Amino acid sequence: FPSHDRDIKHSTQYGVDPWIVAAKIQHETSFNPGDFNPITGAAGVAQLMPKGEASRGVKFVRNKQYQEKCLKSPPNFCQDEVVEAGVKYIVKSVKWCKDFDKGLIAYSIGKCTTTDKKRIWKSTTRIYKTAERLKNLGKLLVQTDNC
Repeated sequence: FPSHDRDIKHSTQYGVDPWIVAAKIQHETSFNPGDFNPITGAAGVAQLMPKGEASRGVKFVRNKQYQEKCLKSPPNFCQDEVVEAGVKYIVKSVKWCKDFDKGLIAYSIGKCTTTDKKRIWKSTTRIYKTAERLKNLGKLLVQTDNC
């Protein structure tokens, strides 16, 4: 898993299941640090908005030259700050919405007032299923390494 140790560190620090964080990153960008949304300007593995509150202080998202430099410097591609800000934004969204599932959706759409229960169920089910698949793949990789 790309930088899963980093994801675990920030997840643990802020009390979020690391598999949910990994699934959210998979959902947002398929772990591609160079993913960029030309319409919204969202950047990095956590798809933070350059003018959004979550990206405040995140140089990778707010500085195009720094971003270009980072994308030429594997293996981290300067994503540590992006993941940490993303995890903090998950926590803030959940607190704001007073509901974990709605908070996961608010991360992407910017509001937790959606009354479309089908959309909530569909979006969160996809994230939970991805988290479960990643967890099972992780277990399989550990078993393979122990052979």
